[in-house]
Amino acid sequence: MSSTEVRKNSKAKANLVAFWEWFKSAAWLQVLLIVGVVVAVVVSIPYIIRAIPTESDSQFYESHQITYDKLTNEYIPGKSDECKGGIGNTNGAVNADSGLEGFVLLVYKDNCANCSSMEGYIESWYNTFNEQYNANLKFFSLNVGWVPGDEEACSEKEGKDTKGYENDYITLDQQNILINELAPVYYNLPDYYHNSSFSDTNEEAIIQDVIAAKTTVPTPIVVQYTRAIGSTGSYEPTKVFIGQMGSLSVTNRDDVSKMLQDIYNIWLWKGTN
Repeated sequence: MSSTEVRKNSKAKANLVAFWEWFKSAAWLQVLLIVGVVVAVVVSIPYIIRAIPTESDSQFYESHQITYDKLTNEYIPGKSDECKGGIGNTNGAVNADSGLEGFVLLVYKDNCANCSSMEGYIESWYNTFNEQYNANLKFFSLNVGWVPGDEEACSEKEGKDTKGYENDYITLDQQNILINELAPVYYNLPDYYHNSSFSDTNEEAIIQDVIAAKTTVPTPIVVQYTRAIGSTGSYEPTKVFIGQMGSLSVTNRDDVSKMLQDIYNIWLWKGTN
């Protein structure tokens, strides 16, 4: 190393030492730097969170969306094989063969927090089970919200004026028909299926004129439609959960899995597990 380079290195080190000594004595600058770092971290947190994929980012409902007309004119009458899926013991599932085939329908809306809480868990369980057992489970969703795809508009317009109803998937009249068909099935199920919010003592909480109330059917609703394997007849609603199944939580992955296992007759939960 030349003498010139040695002098340059020595000068640089001296300057660095001098700066460090000055920095240690400049308490105001240390405080300013710490505050700057804290502010930068706080500001960046939302962007970091959004960059991390989560189950709340699921688009599962949208990707399985059907209309009420498709449900009633094609699926329920058995005119389409799209809805012909596994129910019960299907290639490795754990309960006895149910002898049934069919599909599951979930009724939801964008401004339903419980619906959103379930979506990622449903997607994960459904895809994993179908892949693991080649089960051919069938799942469809029906959006009953005031303005499908817009949570804010749904909350803003629901309950005010039926003219603000912008849903092409299902009309308000059809919502009335749907809930009147499903409510008797729900009430005929054993008590451990019943959500305490919709007990036999407050049937009006479920069956009401959604047009008069300027609202929707309660959500989420999960329906099992079945018929005998090989039948050419219609599918019937044979099991209905409203809001949630019994005391199980829609915000807990394991509980949502239990609901799905039951609705597909995979593993029958009896309220004691």
